[in-house]
Amino acid sequence: MNFFKIEDPSKFIKKSLFYFFIYIIFEGILRKWIFQNYHVHIYFIKDFFLIIIYALAFKYNYLFKSKFSIYATLFVLLISIYGLFGYSFENKSSIIYYILGIRSYWLYFPLFLIILHLITIEDIEKFFKFNILSIIPYFLLIYLQSIMPDSSIINSGKNQMVLNPERPTGYFTFTTQNTFYFVFLSICFYFYILNLNKVSLKKLFFIIFINFLLFSILILLKSRSVYIFVLGALIYSVIFLIFSNEKNNLKIF
Repeated sequence: MNFFKIEDPSKFIKKSLFYFFIYIIFEGILRKWIFQNYHVHIYFIKDFFLIIIYALAFKYNYLFKSKFSIYATLFVLLISIYGLFGYSFENKSSIIYYILGIRSYWLYFPLFLIILHLITIEDIEKFFKFNILSIIPYFLLIYLQSIMPDSSIINSGKNQMVLNPERPTGYFTFTTQNTFYFVFLSICFYFYILNLNKVSLKKLFFIIFINFLLFSILILLKSRSVYIFVLGALIYSVIFLIFSNEKNNLKIF
């Protein structure tokens, strides 16, 4: 009897990827406000989550299904080896730090391969719509963090997990993570607009409302870099709209 048999591997892996994304957001909540004494341990839980996803993807041939994925992996491997020669290992600690440093690159690289072979445009549209709706609670959190003192529990976390952050950190423990998350939400919103071929009055009000929230968050974050990132994403979106091969006739109402 095969107790762990998966009836639909592609659907199961897709759901696992979605839950992994949810955990990345929820991880900051766990570290800041619930289990702050175990913040280091919680940080590495997602590594095991990813390894399980990769094992399933490898088993059902969603990692190296195309030649491109093999060539891309070899290319990244060669770059890593080249960088290894330029790194000086003075002691055992430096070796550990090096492994922890490249961990972030190598651990997340295979995600790109799974998405390439498994995720469809329809999946991306659903995923982006989910994130667009999540802008509403995210705005409320950023607003509260911006008006509360740095030492408050909503900013610094339980038992001062984040020591007096200079800017709102959202769900995360670092401002950099929060900046990239905001840029990601902005890209989701741009993608949603670019894929519209008809705008009803209801959708128009929704677009204006979400745009207002994003613009408000942009100001409340008080980060110079986020302006550059969002501007870059916006320019790319406009260029994509102009030179896209698919010509959608946008209809208002």
